[in-house]
Amino acid sequence: MDSNERNRIYAARKSYQNGKKKGICCYSDCDHNAIKSHVFSKEATLRNISQNGNVIHFAPLCIDGKMEFKLEECNVNSASTFYGYCTEHEKIFSSIDFGNFNTVSDIILQCFRSVGFWISEESHAYKYINRSYSPEYKENLTENYVVDTGNLSDLYNILNCCILNSEKYDIPLERRNQITLSENWSILHIHLDYELPIALCTKNPYTLGNHASNIMWIVVPLKSSTELIIIYESSILDKYTKEITGMLMEEVWKKLTDHNLCILNMVEAAMMNNAMWWIKPDIFKSISNEKKDVLTTDIRYKCFFEKVWETVPYSIFDDLRKKFIPEEKDLTLKKEETAKLNYKFTFLTEQEKQKWEMEVFKRIMHI
Repeated sequence: MDSNERNRIYAARKSYQNGKKKGICCYSDCDHNAIKSHVFSKEATLRNISQNGNVIHFAPLCIDGKMEFKLEECNVNSASTFYGYCTEHEKIFSSIDFGNFNTVSDIILQCFRSVGFWISEESHAYKYINRSYSPEYKENLTENYVVDTGNLSDLYNILNCCILNSEKYDIPLERRNQITLSENWSILHIHLDYELPIALCTKNPYTLGNHASNIMWIVVPLKSSTELIIIYESSILDKYTKEITGMLMEEVWKKLTDHNLCILNMVEAAMMNNAMWWIKPDIFKSISNEKKDVLTTDIRYKCFFEKVWETVPYSIFDDLRKKFIPEEKDLTLKKEETAKLNYKFTFLTEQEKQKWEMEVFKRIMHI
């Protein structure tokens, strides 16, 4: 890459980052300026997994026109921030900002904020694509963008309608909840009586026939408990899941959430979809340098490519896994999970990296 091309991409990247520092409120029919919002409550959520006010996050670095990831500390003041809502509409999230997840309406509010974050991210990414890529790359990326944001916008509008009719969802939460939003979209939720030391908001694109959609994973760590949420297009993912497992999505969810080890597997798999997660610093420090290298490489080159139910072959949360293995009654699962603690790592060759990088260029929305 010559210096002019490199400078052009750097300038576009800088413009992209600056563009994320402003925006219009994305609440229905509001045209006020947005303020800095958090996907997760700073005090009720991020503070729980912070140490000295910091969490660990993958930070994107642009080196010679390519994206590289670096795990580094991030202050809770800037963790999971985006310009999504005006001062007035930020107030609708007051219950979950105090860590109150007591009703179905509270779960919908967290989903509404999380989907708003992704729409904001991809709106800015689209502008970056137009400034940065050659026509052949731009054509592929723009097509994916239109499909992806159209899909998310539909979901966002449905969630917005649910909030406007919040009294309908003022229902006490059970430990496990299936929430029907519309004919097409559903939410599955489980309350865990232990803390997962990660705040996560990732999405996994998948295709069934000619239809492209997303499944979104959300992990909200609270004081001594966790809310685990997935949002999915039930009319599509039920068919997709039945082809793989022979069961509907809700049946798979119930079966998996009966096992703490399976819950851990789902969260670790969601981490590999993209880098929109923030983790407790002690967890990062406890990971070997070899595992950090593999984790960084896998997210850099394989993000968005894991199948919906495909798990990570190695352990990320070793301490939790060691706690859950002796409690597990399924001997096969117990054996599989023990093997993850002793996984023999392999590294991508340069040729494999180039192959993955080409695929990532075509599918991810921003660099």
